[in-house]
Amino acid sequence: MKKMAVIDLGTNGFRLQIAESAYPGHFSIIHHESNELKLAADGIHHIGEAPLKRGLAALKKFSSVLAQFNVLNVKAFGTAALRIADNGQDFMQKVKNETGIEIELITGAREAELIYKGMRMGVPLGVEPVVMIDVGGGSIEFIICNIEGVLWAHSFNVGVTVLKQLFHENDPIKTHEIAAVEHFLEEATLSFIEKVKEFKPKIPVFSCGTLDFIVRILRGGYEEPYLEIEKAEYNKFYQQWIYQPESNLYAIPEIPKDKVEMLAVSLILMDWVMQQLKAPKMIASANSMKAGILYEMSYE
Repeated sequence: MKKMAVIDLGTNGFRLQIAESAYPGHFSIIHHESNELKLAADGIHHIGEAPLKRGLAALKKFSSVLAQFNVLNVKAFGTAALRIADNGQDFMQKVKNETGIEIELITGAREAELIYKGMRMGVPLGVEPVVMIDVGGGSIEFIICNIEGVLWAHSFNVGVTVLKQLFHENDPIKTHEIAAVEHFLEEATLSFIEKVKEFKPKIPVFSCGTLDFIVRILRGGYEEPYLEIEKAEYNKFYQQWIYQPESNLYAIPEIPKDKVEMLAVSLILMDWVMQQLKAPKMIASANSMKAGILYEMSYE
C-alpha cells in the first residue's frame, strides 16, 4: 500500500488530497482539506499581497499535514490563476523556498487531459459523445469525449471569478447582467460552439464547487461518483436561487460561505451550456482533475 498526495492550486482555493493505492488504477482518499483563499481577489492578472500571504500560509499548513501522514510522493499543480498572473512564477519560487513544495504549472490542454481521466473513473461513458466541463475560478475546461477518448478539448479563461468580476455587480443579480454573461460566453467560446455542432453531444458532465452544494440540497450529497439532474429539476432550482440576495444565501447552512458570491454566475454558466447542447439533463461528477492526477500516480 503506497501513499501519495496531490495539491491543486486553483484560483479560488487550494486543495489537498492524500490517498492510498494498493494497485495501479485504484486509490482511496484518506485525507482531504481545502483553503478557500481567493487567489484572484485583487484581479486575475496580478496576485495581490494579501492573497499571496494566504496562499503561502495554506501551503505551509499542507506541508505540515503531509509530514504528519508521512507522504513523500506529492504533486502540486498550478492552473489558471498561476498561468495568467504576471507574478505567478515568483509565488511558485517562494513556495519552493519556504515549504519545499515544487509546483508544476500545467497547460490548459494538460488540465483537460487530467479532468478526462478523473471524471471517467466515476462517470459511465459510451460511444455517444458528452461534454465534460470543469468550472474553475480562472478558467473553464471543455472536453468533448466518449469512451474511446478525447475528441476535442480547450481551456477558456472565462472562469466564474472572471465572470463575477466582469459582470455581476448588483445584489441580487439583474436581468441585464445575466444577459451580459451569456453574450460574453457566446463570444468567448466560439470554437466550443462550433465543435458542439460538429460532434453533437447532448449531455454535459460538470465538476463545479457550486454544483457540489446543489447536489447536497437536492439529494443530500453524492452516494455514487456521479449524479444525474434532469433539466426540469435544474430549471426549478435556477429560478428559486438565481435572484436570491446574498444575505439570504449566507444564512443557508448547505451553502459554503466562500461559494455565495459565485452562485449566480455558476448557475448562469451551467444553464448556458445546457442551452447550447439542448440537454435533457446534466451529470454532476464528484471527480475531476485531482482524481486524474492520483490515477496517474497510482501507476508510478
